[in-house]
Amino acid sequence: ALPSDWKRHVGDDIITVAVDRGSLYGIPPTCTALTERTLAMCRQVLAAFKADVAIDAGETDLDGLTPERLMAPERYKHWLDNLTHALVFNFIHTRAELTYPETLSLAAGQRLTLGITLRNQLREPRHLDISCLLPEGLILVEGPKHVNLPHKNSLNPGSCSFSLTLEAGPQIQSVNRGVIQMVAEGRPTVILLPVLIFGA
Repeated sequence: ALPSDWKRHVGDDIITVAVDRGSLYGIPPTCTALTERTLAMCRQVLAAFKADVAIDAGETDLDGLTPERLMAPERYKHWLDNLTHALVFNFIHTRAELTYPETLSLAAGQRLTLGITLRNQLREPRHLDISCLLPEGLILVEGPKHVNLPHKNSLNPGSCSFSLTLEAGPQIQSVNRGVIQMVAEGRPTVILLPVLIFGA
């Protein structure tokens, strides 16, 4: 249940609900009811995940909790090490990574190079036509118009990478939104990557 000093500020009503609430039944109507339901589910959820915990009315015993047990597993650390600052979009058929340089700002006359990596998630190769839908003040000065996206097999990881270089004209807006469109002719596998660039 919510503490009484919280209720004075936030109330006890849940005012943010899913848009399809009308098709669902038994949704907790208040924060108190939601808290009680969550606590009632703890035993079943912990048991389902075979969590090494015990729930009772006594005090929590943390004597056996060593720093090593709080560390992330090796596979999670490996995943973190391989993270980049790229924006990742999953289009079901293709995973796309859009990498900006160190800044999103572009002054008049300057250039900015975007890195794009595509990973094929289908079992067939595709030939993609690339077009850039850019706002006034930005032009594409360098980059391929077509790329081949192979499928994953014993000889190929099923990915391709390329760069697009944009240049700002003499006048650039403060906020510039564009789209990088990649279409495989005759296939329902369109890729639309949003691009955001700030005018410096």
